[in-house]
Amino acid sequence: MALVLHIGPPKTATSYIQGCLIVARENPPAGFAVANAGWYWNGHHQIPRQLSEHRIDQSTVPNSEVVRGDHLGDLRYEIETSQDRDLVVSSETFTNLNRDEVGILREAIPEDVEVRIVVGVRPLLGYYLSGWRETLKRGLVVPFPHDRVLGPVHFLTNRTHGVLPLAEMKEWMDNWVDRFGRDVTRVFAVPRTGSAPILTWHRFLEAGQLSTDEGSLRIGERVHIRNESLDAWSTEVAMYAGTQSGLNAEVWLAESWGGLSRADCGAVFENVFNRIRRSVPEDVLAHDPNLLIDESQIATLVQALEPDVQRLRDYCSQFQFIGELDDLIDRIPAQTPEKLEDYRARTAEYPPEVYARWLVELVKRQALETVASIP
Repeated sequence: MALVLHIGPPKTATSYIQGCLIVARENPPAGFAVANAGWYWNGHHQIPRQLSEHRIDQSTVPNSEVVRGDHLGDLRYEIETSQDRDLVVSSETFTNLNRDEVGILREAIPEDVEVRIVVGVRPLLGYYLSGWRETLKRGLVVPFPHDRVLGPVHFLTNRTHGVLPLAEMKEWMDNWVDRFGRDVTRVFAVPRTGSAPILTWHRFLEAGQLSTDEGSLRIGERVHIRNESLDAWSTEVAMYAGTQSGLNAEVWLAESWGGLSRADCGAVFENVFNRIRRSVPEDVLAHDPNLLIDESQIATLVQALEPDVQRLRDYCSQFQFIGELDDLIDRIPAQTPEKLEDYRARTAEYPPEVYARWLVELVKRQALETVASIP
């Protein structure tokens, strides 16, 4: 048997893969099983959270109860009793572990057990745009309602997280290579924007050298993860609201928000924003957010990312690589007048500017109520 550790990183189709593992756990295919040790209902194993709990204030993270118990002891027992079936563990928070914590995990795994480390990489343009929209959800990035180049380019040139810069990837990858070795690490390319999700599942299975019989392959057809990334309408609302709320102000005026921090207000923003989105018809939320980015802006982003893409390709070539290195060059469908016209027509009854004002009012109200509820 082998232990397959899927370590992420975030935003590389991890939710879809973990959705497949939920299905596989409920209906185990031939050849591999999903570990029970540290299992959580959403498909994220909690082993890395337990390994790092000594340096994290558990009151600041949700569901702190998941670190209770002896996840490493449970994992070792499963390994020893799994017979011939490969065992899979998955969590993108593995990438948060430092070298010592990765070492503790290595020592908990019996020496005679084969270990396979699986890492996903995503085309940087899609990764960047998705990370930019994730930040928009919290109203914390400079939006571009008036100058459509400002938002993405500002985020690109000032990014500190949310995108996959090579230096950051190499830093956490080195922890794993040092402790487990380069030869057991396999990197797979998440297919380009617009590809069928099941191709990601097939590449994951290949990277983990897991069973690819018909039952295993078809698991990917049964999983339909709701895309939580912002659609076109939600992106516009978030951009306008981010400007109006002042959450992007260079100097944070906590007294305007009852003393709450910018991060706390960002959490309130995201919570209220999600409630508003759930009240809007699905057909309003069905439009590609890249409609809002014209061809010249895409060209600007592609040019700015070119050096990072080449460095990422060079780095990935040092490992066993599943897919094609050209898969790391994403191609975003160009904006067309017809698509924009259709989007405007279908969202005419839900003007983004109006919903943005409503969002800001609700955020300010809830922020003050949050302060009032603190003992």
